[in-house]
Amino acid sequence: MRAMVLGLIVTALAAAPPVKKVPAGPLAVDAVSLKSGRSLRGAILQRNADRSITMAVSRSWLKAANPELFEQQDTLDLKTQREAWTQARDHLKVLLETPPESQRLAFFLQSELDALENNLTAEEPQRAEFFWIELSGSQISRVTPATPERQKLAVIAWSEGFIDVETQDAATLQKDLTKRKIPLDGPTPDISSRLPPRPQDDREWAARLAVVEYVYRQAIDFQGMGDTLVRTGEGQKPDLTALFQKLMKQQVDSVLKDLLNEGPARPEPIKPERELFAPAIAAAESAGSRGFRVTRLQMDPERNRVGVEVRFVAKLDENRWQTVWLTTEFADTTQPRPDIEAKIEQDPQVKSILETIKTVGLFDDAPLRTALRTGAATMSAMQSAEQAFFTFTNRYTQHIDRPKLLLPAIAP
Repeated sequence: MRAMVLGLIVTALAAAPPVKKVPAGPLAVDAVSLKSGRSLRGAILQRNADRSITMAVSRSWLKAANPELFEQQDTLDLKTQREAWTQARDHLKVLLETPPESQRLAFFLQSELDALENNLTAEEPQRAEFFWIELSGSQISRVTPATPERQKLAVIAWSEGFIDVETQDAATLQKDLTKRKIPLDGPTPDISSRLPPRPQDDREWAARLAVVEYVYRQAIDFQGMGDTLVRTGEGQKPDLTALFQKLMKQQVDSVLKDLLNEGPARPEPIKPERELFAPAIAAAESAGSRGFRVTRLQMDPERNRVGVEVRFVAKLDENRWQTVWLTTEFADTTQPRPDIEAKIEQDPQVKSILETIKTVGLFDDAPLRTALRTGAATMSAMQSAEQAFFTFTNRYTQHIDRPKLLLPAIAP
């Protein structure tokens, strides 16, 4: 049945007449030209090695641009949506046969089960604002992605309820947003919840449960620098003081090396990922957890910057743990941040380190000021990384059936 519907969609793409409205400049959305002579506009969500593409396309635009394809896609989406609800409901029923000890987790899972039952028995199913459209590589002639800046304009406009995002050029869209006094310099809105649910394979379901359990049951966190990784206390954020102590030690070692004419110290080799995360995986398995967060500090003195990497690692099957989300936030170590530097300097442990170093009397305050600025940059990068991680976990813990969690390719 699905193959038949997909075939009709391909036919509709080839047969329908083209939309004549042509923007004056570059679009704010991604555009995919098809070998049929047609095109689709929206947001590319995933591009695969076989050149296939998954796109989000707004219902309102597709209905106006290609009514025949709209009807075919609407039929397919309703069918797929029902399959997703049924699958998630069945998964939850199995999970709740033995309710989790965590009351928060049990309440969330039961609430989602009730919502899914209501969706499946409703006379008129809910419809999302966007379609999922999958295109094979053989259908695609050319892909014209929008720049990140233009993409952000499109997402903001969609989030504000604009219905003509796909037909305006980016410059006109920006003027319209500015005219309505809609801020453009903040974070990009998350509109993933406006896509309909889709069936999940075993990897995606396992990753989703890992995120849900991390938030509603038990957060397991590790932090490190180089090949050192240690677990933080339950509910604790990564300890910046401990990281700063390492920074100070590196700074002192560097100065002493220079005084002894030994040259700069060579960076220690980093362990392979599987070896590095082995203790964290063992701790998570011992705690009966499906996932954990790792926060790591990355020094980049050649570029005068520091990075904070945050990743979420989940158990996708009995024998495989894999990173399912990753971000690295960088900050300039030469930029003054007086307020943050003063706060670091007043930390009792850091204060003790500074006083000890100053008593040595081998060098002036310049290296110490550099270390403080590096610490302040680390805090700044840490805040950005923490916000990104919160956005990630919040996105996938509102509902159990959506939005789709797009996973990276299976690691070798």
